[in-house]
Parts: sequence; structure tokens; C-alpha cells
Amino acid sequence: MSIYNQYGSSGYLTISFDWVASGSIISGQFKPQWSLSPYGGLSDSGAIKPSSTNTSGHYESTVSLGRNGYSTGVAGGIEFRQDNLQGNITISNLKLESGNQATDWTPAPEDVSAASAQAQLTADQATLSINNYKTDADGRISKAQADIVTNANSITQKVSQADYNAKTGDLDTRVTKAQTTADGAVTTVGNYQTSNDARVKAAETSIAQNSKDITLRATTSDLNSAKSDLNSSISQVKITADSISNFVRDSNGNISSDFQTALSKTSIITGSTLAASIQTQTSSQITSALTDNNGKIISLINQDSSGVQIAGKNLAITADTTVDGNFWAKQVNAVQVNASNITVGTLNGNQVNITNINANNIVSGAISGANLNINLNTGSVVFQKGRINSSDYTTDINIDQGYISTANGDTRVILKNGQLQLTSPDYYDLQTNPYLSISNNPRTFDSTGKLIYSAVLSARDRVVIGNKDGISSMFFSGDTFYLGQSSFYGLSSGKTIGDAIPTVVGGGATGVVLVGGSTYTNTIGGNDSPSIIVGWSPGGSVYSGNRVMIRGDYFHVGAVYNKTSSASSNVVVAADGALVRSSSARKYKLDIKNNIPIADSLKLIDVPLSTWVDKHEHEENGSNERYFGMIAEDLRDAGLEYLVQYGEDNEVEGINYDRVTLLLIPLVKELKERIEELESEGK
Repeated sequence: MSIYNQYGSSGYLTISFDWVASGSIISGQFKPQWSLSPYGGLSDSGAIKPSSTNTSGHYESTVSLGRNGYSTGVAGGIEFRQDNLQGNITISNLKLESGNQATDWTPAPEDVSAASAQAQLTADQATLSINNYKTDADGRISKAQADIVTNANSITQKVSQADYNAKTGDLDTRVTKAQTTADGAVTTVGNYQTSNDARVKAAETSIAQNSKDITLRATTSDLNSAKSDLNSSISQVKITADSISNFVRDSNGNISSDFQTALSKTSIITGSTLAASIQTQTSSQITSALTDNNGKIISLINQDSSGVQIAGKNLAITADTTVDGNFWAKQVNAVQVNASNITVGTLNGNQVNITNINANNIVSGAISGANLNINLNTGSVVFQKGRINSSDYTTDINIDQGYISTANGDTRVILKNGQLQLTSPDYYDLQTNPYLSISNNPRTFDSTGKLIYSAVLSARDRVVIGNKDGISSMFFSGDTFYLGQSSFYGLSSGKTIGDAIPTVVGGGATGVVLVGGSTYTNTIGGNDSPSIIVGWSPGGSVYSGNRVMIRGDYFHVGAVYNKTSSASSNVVVAADGALVRSSSARKYKLDIKNNIPIADSLKLIDVPLSTWVDKHEHEENGSNERYFGMIAEDLRDAGLEYLVQYGEDNEVEGINYDRVTLLLIPLVKELKERIEELESEGK
């Protein structure tokens, strides 16, 4: 409710009004209440009961917003509940105010404002004629329009001093930067001109010198002679080079045995007592070699048209090395490899042994094996087979057997084949008689004969479901639900110590509610679902009492009707719906009096007998069956109120029919005595 949101749980509301009752018959009662939840929260002062002697009054009632229902209420208005009300009721000076004190009625502020405005308008209309008012209004409107246009033009032509200063400073800064740029450009052009003049002068000097050299040219005969001598020398060099090449390499391109023998006997550079080095160079080959004292080559570098060959026991490269082509090696022992440069191809794990990997650098792609695939791009992890488990198997994922389990010293939880079981910690498979099983099993058929599956929770011995704070009383025995006040919250079913125990649905001190079915109309006109409340209380919290409440249109117990007895009726439905046993023993009675006057018997004789159609049966199913008996109000009006049954609101409800005939006993007794007296006189 918006009232609760405005004032909170510590606020109060006070309702007050005057009332007047009129009419030939005035009876019943009425009281104010909310139109919706929390309904009766406005009538703490009780109901108003007008009568022929109580025809007017002033009503006040104060309620706390902290009471049940206000924080969740949805009421949007106030209405008056009428119970068997007859007559006309006039309500005036109705006032709902914040606080716990009722004050005198005053009009609402908005009503006062409206009244003042109406008075002012009336005064204006009285002092001004329509024409004068129109002329004056037109003039003022025209002037206002002209002022608006003038002001609008002024607004478009003005700018604030702050904006002007800001824009002026920005412009000065931009002009300064432009001037600096221009000065720099002039300096650059001047420097370029000086540099360019120097280069042009140098070029002119070079051209003059070259022109002098050009004039010193060789004659044609000199050139031909020199050319002939050069060709002859080249031919001789070629013959020598070919001979050397044939001597160094055999027909297969390998180093010839003659060359190897010559190398073993020839030393171009000497100076070592352990080894000698040799170098050979031809037009198509360069060879450098190092031999020991026996002539055996220790290391070799050979360059020819096929490439470069380096031979030796060890090769140490200490400088940065770049390989643009393919690099082939039978075995590589790398101290550090930059994996960012390995971009294509396959890294075969069977031939690579990697001892330390920084997993932070493995950010994409897939890690794949025969039985495992981890896709870093999609997050998919796929096992073909295998097992993941802790050393003590308290955590166990078995791909081959298809289960996931976890255990402690008492219990293993195993999930397999769509079923969850609690078993002994020594078991690693589903059991036929586990501690607990949750599964989806076929339990019935539909209209076509197809099996319908149901989720089934079953326990070997006993199952307890409930709040952790409310199940401790059900741990060891199943009979604690009736020993004193139950503190069990939940459901318990099964057996204990080998014996079956009752199935218990517990609600502890807060009760249990069973609810379902379609709605019915309750006593205050709302719609409720049928329910059974264990722990109901007539007042206060309805779930912490000591009663059982059954709510619905009707309450049926078929077995009661089918079982018969010749005993007198001994069950009474109280005004609040309670079923109680009617008793007659002296031990259940107080203040017993035996002085029922015969005048009451005579009053009973004057009460009319009636027939009628039951209103509820007629409205519900159209029944017009007539019933015979008395009208309770007739007994009340005759002064026989102890034969009348009243409801909680003191309204007439019924008749104690089993007492009606008893009231005739005093009259029968007197008639008997008179008959006996007359008979005695006649003798």
C-alpha cells in the first residue's frame, strides 16, 4: 500500500466519521474496512450496531501500520461491511488521517483551493464585461507576442562574456601556432637553398673534370691488342681451373682421392705441432680444411655451385643466425626456442621431449592425443577413454566405466546411466539396494499405452527431507513427532531399528498447510483454494496455533455417513466452525438451576411454526425443497433466547432443537397435576 510506503511500520492511521440511522426497522451492524487486503484493519474499535434506541453517533478507530497485512496490502479504497443491516445509514464528515489522534473534520486542501479559485472567477466576472475582458486580453497577448519576438531576436544576436573570452583565447593560440609553423617553413627553405647551391657547384666541378678525362681516350689498335692479350690470359686461366676442378672432384662431384692425398701432403699455412691447415681456391670452388699430423681432415669448409659444406666434430655459432631456407637436422638440442615463430606444420610428440612448458603461452588451437582432445578455441574437452581420480579415489571420473563419483568415509555418491545413488564408499558401480536412489523410471501408461516416466526418489531404510535446523529430532527414532511439541520440519518415511514407522509430514512450531483444487468463495467474499491447516489459531498467527482448520465449500467424510448408530447426536458445529462433542453429564456443567418457569412453556406455544426454502440450496442448485420448523428470530422475540444459537458477531444463527421439546415439560407437568386433581374431584 502506498500509505505504508509513505509512513512505514511505525506510522498510525486514524479514521473518523459521523453516522445517522433512519427507517422503520433499524438493526444489524456495519463497520469500515479496506476494499482489499488487509481488509478489516480499520475496525479495531469494533462494529457499529444501530437500533431503534441507537440512531446516531461518532466513530473513531486508530490502527498501527506495523500490524500484519499492511506491508503487503493492495487495498485502494475504503468500504463499509454490512452484516444483516436494516435501515438507512448516512455517513458524514468522513476523515482518514495520519497519526493516532482524531481531529475535527476540515475540507481537503485541494477542495479549499478549488473554492477560492471559483470565488475569484466570480468576482472577475462581476467586475468586467465579456467585451472589455476580451479587448484587454487581446491587447496583453499581442504585447506578449511582440516581447517574445524581440527577446528571441536579441537572444540570437548575443553570446555570453565567458563564451567570448574562451573563443578569443583559443583563436590567439591557433594564430601563434600558425606563425611558428610559417617561420619554420621559411627557415627550412633557406637551408635547402644553401645546401642545394653547394651540391650544384660540386656537380659542375665534377662535370668539368670528367670532360677533361674523356679527351684522354685509347686508340682502336691499342684496344684490340689489349683485348687479345686478355683473352689469351683468360683461356689459360680456364684451362688451369678446369684441371684443378677435375683434380679436386671426381665424376660424381665428390672430393677425389688424389686431392685428398695431396691435401694430406700439402700445407699452405703451418705453425702447429698437432695440425696443419690448407686452403685451395679455383674459379668454381673454395676449400678450407684442417688436418691432423697424420693427414686426416679434422674440419672442412667447401664452397662450390652445389652450396656450402661444413664438416667437423663440433660446430659452434655464437652470433645471431638467420636461416631463410629449409633447415634439416637429425637431432636438435635447443636450450631456448621461441614458440611464437613456430607457426605451421606438425610438432610430433613422439620425437620431441619438452621438460618445462609455460602454459600461459598456450592460448589457442587444440591439444590432441589418441584418447584426449582439448580445444582451446571452443573450450571442448573430449575423452575417448581413461580415468581421472585422486590418489584415494574420493574423487573419481571413469570414462571407460561411464561414472562420476565422490566419497567420504561413510558414503559414495555415484552418477551413472542417468541414475544417482548413495552407496557404500567401497563400491564403484550402481547397486541393487543402495542407501538412496534418484532415477527416472516408467511408472504408468498414457491413453495410447505409452509408458510415462516419473522421477523416483527411494531409500533403502528411511528418507528424511526437511530444513537442516528442523530434522534433528527425527534422526534416531520415528516416534518423536508426538512426544511433546514437535520441532520437526519436513517429511520422514521408512523404518528405523528394523521396524516400520509412520510417514510424518512436520511443520514444527509453524504448522503445515495442504492446499489445492479450484477456488471457492470465502466468508468475506474473496476467492481461496481449499486447504487443511495444521496449527491454525483463531487469532494472531494462523500457523502457530493448536487447531486443525479445514477450508472449502464443503467438508466431506463419506465413512461417517455410511456408519450408523442409534445413539443421540452429540456433535455440534461451533460458530467458528469447530467440531465439538455435546455432553450432558453434571461433571461438565456449572451453576445448575432447576427453576425453569412455566411461563416460558406458554411462550413456546405461542411461537409460530413455519415452512421455508433454504436460501443457500436454492442459490447453488435451484432447489425449492421446503423445510419445517421454527424461525430463530421468533424464539428470540418471544424471550426464549436460550433456545437460540448465536454467531461470533452475536448474530442469530440457529435453534437448539433438541432443547425445544424439553421446554414443554413444565407445562406437561402442570397439566398432569390438574388432570389428576380433576380426576380426584370427580371421584
